[in-house]
Amino acid sequence: MATERENSDAEITVTLSDEEDNDVFIDSTSDEEDLWCLSSDESVDYHDDTDDVDYQPPTATTSARLRRDATRHSSTTVLQKEPLTSSPVPSSAIKRKKTVQKSAHKKRHMFESKERWRCKEESDINPKPPPFTPARTPGPTFDTSVQWSPLALFQLFFSTSVVRTIIDNTNANAEKKQAKAKTFRWKLLTEPEFYVFIAVVIFTGIVKVPDRDDYWTKRWPYNFSFPRNAMSRDRFEAILWSLHLSDPKNNNKKESRKGIRLHDRLFKIKPLYTDIVSACKANFQPHKNISINQTVVPSAQITAKQRRTKGKASALGFKLLILADSLTAYRWNFFVCSEKTVSSTIGQGLRDRTIMDIVDPSRLGGGYRLFVNNFYSSPTLFRDLQKANIGCCGPIRKNQVGFPKTTENDLPAKAEKGDLRWLRKADLLFVKWMGPQKVTMCSSLHVACSGQTMKSKVKVNGGRQMKRITIPDAVQDYNRHKGGADLSGDYTVHHNTKKWYKTFFFHFVEIAVVNSFILHEELISLQNKPTMQKPLTEQVFRERLAASMLELDGKTTAPPTPASPTPSPPPAGGAEAAQVTCMPTFFQGNCRKYCKRCHALGMTRVKTKVYCRKCEVPLCLAQKKKLLSTLA
Repeated sequence: MATERENSDAEITVTLSDEEDNDVFIDSTSDEEDLWCLSSDESVDYHDDTDDVDYQPPTATTSARLRRDATRHSSTTVLQKEPLTSSPVPSSAIKRKKTVQKSAHKKRHMFESKERWRCKEESDINPKPPPFTPARTPGPTFDTSVQWSPLALFQLFFSTSVVRTIIDNTNANAEKKQAKAKTFRWKLLTEPEFYVFIAVVIFTGIVKVPDRDDYWTKRWPYNFSFPRNAMSRDRFEAILWSLHLSDPKNNNKKESRKGIRLHDRLFKIKPLYTDIVSACKANFQPHKNISINQTVVPSAQITAKQRRTKGKASALGFKLLILADSLTAYRWNFFVCSEKTVSSTIGQGLRDRTIMDIVDPSRLGGGYRLFVNNFYSSPTLFRDLQKANIGCCGPIRKNQVGFPKTTENDLPAKAEKGDLRWLRKADLLFVKWMGPQKVTMCSSLHVACSGQTMKSKVKVNGGRQMKRITIPDAVQDYNRHKGGADLSGDYTVHHNTKKWYKTFFFHFVEIAVVNSFILHEELISLQNKPTMQKPLTEQVFRERLAASMLELDGKTTAPPTPASPTPSPPPAGGAEAAQVTCMPTFFQGNCRKYCKRCHALGMTRVKTKVYCRKCEVPLCLAQKKKLLSTLA
């Protein structure tokens, strides 16, 4: 009887406790998952599966006696850990469990084997795009009926409170430095002087010199009257050396929290960083197409927060994710990537959450079309955005989780230009296309191929000829709307500094200037008056912005600006306005506009310096035409 019980006890299996998954069964004979074991003596005869019908669980007393006997005759060490439960499970149940798992795995394999890459000739369903429901009307969100100067637009981002905070923190930091350095002399920084400092910074982006000291030198050819007459070099260097964005009194307390999990690594830029982001969101509503790209803020300081980005002009620096409007390139939101936020080695879920935070569907609205690069593309992210009524498109890497693994009817390695394969998996479209290079796309917005073409050089008879090849809709739209995030232009503001937070200050000034210029263009297009001036170029806008900042300082006189090409203002309202008649009036300066009458007759290239002061319409004033009298 004892031998029969030993044979039965050798095959005992246990279930997991309530703290773990109750559906998973663990065999006691497993080496990795053994909770308690019996002797490894070969004389032990294990229980036969055919006797499971008459199998009776042993009692707790019998099990304890068997364990003592097994310990006495065993040549191996017995685990002292007690089983989680005394209720054994027959081995036939384990076999049935494994059979079900194998069946489910076989069904998944059969389902994946049914997937097949399709050719461009095969038809695809056209997904229904979500309705476009922005939170606000796309475009500027402030009063567009009044005239906004470049300085007024800039102050939408650098408000009075923001400037006052930077001045107070800079003065506090200068006093702290003055206590340590006996030779350092500091005069309190004022608001007009701070705007002169920013004007010099903007000027350095327009005029490039080899060294910063050349802006104040008197030797030829660097003999500039500005900024030498507005601010001395020593004063500019003193302000730049003492510049501080956060409160220096709290630096020691926050620096001591380094290494702690909840430590804020960006606390030195947070006061200005959060204010600029809030202002960018508040003053503009993006149009339907938006894009997320990454840019690099170059820095000379080597810290753990720096990132290396391939394919950028400055590979070493601080990486920023920027959400921009594809139509106007307005920077609506941006995110500074630190060491513990976004990294290619961290899990995919963290990157998806970062993109969801940048998009901010509750603030943005629904129906938008988002375009991202292959570093942030994933089927999980696309489905999460689709639940928020935001479509997404972008190149994707083949090793992403959720990418189809089937190779049936796959795109050949040496496919011809214009050849493509597509596969629709649930609500996502995957496309492989051979263009100038092999491209893999994922989209929740597009049909596989609607017949669009592009010009490309194709090998023909040993040579190359320009021909039209097929291009997928996802690739066409991505190439059209992916831009709008890179700030590297001809007038970029940048100064080499060893303090990383000062590097971000120059970058925030650049974002404010660029967004102000974009708002200026939008205001001109919205007013749409025939006599209204054309939008300023970016260079002229920066020049006038710097000149307006110099006028805030009573001791500094702004350089002369050219005459405005706007027409003379009409008389004031009331009785004088009722007496205005149709009379020719000349535009101010050298401004010339297209004649409205000639344009209606088909002569679209005729310009004139004259306009009707009552109708405010540009018209030719010639002896033969007499267009003013005709319209009157």
